[in-house]
Amino acid sequence: MRYSKKIAAKIAVLLRKILDIFLAEKRGKEKQVVISTSAFRVSLWLIAFATIVLIEFMRKIGLTYLPIFLILWIGNMVLSGGFVWANKETKVDFTSMEGLRNILQKAFEKSKIVGYLAEIGMFFFLLIWEGPEQFVIFFEKRFSSKGMMILVFVLASCCFITIWTHVFMGLADGFWDLISKLY
Repeated sequence: MRYSKKIAAKIAVLLRKILDIFLAEKRGKEKQVVISTSAFRVSLWLIAFATIVLIEFMRKIGLTYLPIFLILWIGNMVLSGGFVWANKETKVDFTSMEGLRNILQKAFEKSKIVGYLAEIGMFFFLLIWEGPEQFVIFFEKRFSSKGMMILVFVLASCCFITIWTHVFMGLADGFWDLISKLY
């Protein structure tokens, strides 16, 4: 136990030194965005790992797909909702979705076809890979009301968790079993 704490401390110091080198010439808000975005991305991977462990535990105690799905869906809506709220409250674009939306808007100004193709690609990328919090933040300007945003958030979360519950349950069964289920 003490040995693992030493290793974790050394890794933290190393990551901090790397981050300091990377951020040496950045100032103020720019540095805050880089640090916040890095922390957000690391937290997403930690949540994914914790989800796989949680699924394995729930399967060991005998839960089937539906209760596992419901638990993950509720958890996803709470965590993702927290990320959306934090993104709004801090006014720091740590998900990078507001910046990406601005880039896409510039693409629309240059070419509507490129803009639409990029938006369709982003729709699927965000829905399948990134998650409902980034989906909602990216498409925020498209919602006519807060109620519509909440509805889209719940549906995006359902789609995201449906896909990833199958993937993570497949990973719990074994990689090759997952591949055989997909193909």
